[in-house]
Amino acid sequence: MLTREATRTSGQGGVVDKFGSIIARADALVDLGRHGEALAAVAPVLASDPTNVEAHAVAAQAHLGLQDARAAWTSAVEMIRSSPDDPRGHFYLALAEHKAGRLEPAMAAARCAIAKAPAHPMGHVALAAVTLNRKDLAPACRAAADEALRLDPHNPDRLVLAAQSRMYAGRSPGKVERREARALLEDALRSSPDHLQARSERAALTSMDGRHLDGLLAQARLLRELAPTEDPLLGVRFSVARMLLAAFFVICLIWIPLVVVLILETDAGPGHGNGLRVASR
Repeated sequence: MLTREATRTSGQGGVVDKFGSIIARADALVDLGRHGEALAAVAPVLASDPTNVEAHAVAAQAHLGLQDARAAWTSAVEMIRSSPDDPRGHFYLALAEHKAGRLEPAMAAARCAIAKAPAHPMGHVALAAVTLNRKDLAPACRAAADEALRLDPHNPDRLVLAAQSRMYAGRSPGKVERREARALLEDALRSSPDHLQARSERAALTSMDGRHLDGLLAQARLLRELAPTEDPLLGVRFSVARMLLAAFFVICLIWIPLVVVLILETDAGPGHGNGLRVASR
């Protein structure tokens, strides 16, 4: 998960305070995607200690997971107010601003995180994340993603982000960019063969290479594997993916012969006794 994982380098642990066991449990709940339960777990901590930075950090992650940009923004601001030199508050603020659709404040917050901890990847991760899919900011996005990877080279999430910076630059990636992205994703999967995002992006890249059917099948297989064990909605998404795939075949079966017939009729010209034209007279 970007919001939690990016604040750590490979092998780094969290901070423990007098509420450490509660916060550790809440952090684990965020990992499991149980964001509402995580918020409920840290609520007593924040009631007892409203300036607890670790509790606000968990709350910011949970709010982002629930797509609540306003609440995540509030938690991030409280972190910054309580501990202005802690780069994590600026990191979460960048993601909250981005989720709210405010690009300039998101970039400013990401750059603050970098200024607070230039040797930590989190600020660079935030800057890359908030500038993805922006053609005018593609160089900045790629530079930030590459710097995050340089600082934490053994983390598969950094490899995936570097690949995304090449795949989603606000335009269709060129051949060189697709080749670089594929190499980065393969490195991520060698390090972590079950990395879901790497597998998903590899399927998307397959479609970008022009092998649309192979890409759709790869995405469908991924959804089918996840459906029994993960979010129940993934089962629905898998069904939708199968329906879309079936619709694709139906369209091909109907339209390809029709297009061929129309091309043949057009090539035949009026002097060849066009059957469709005769029938329409």
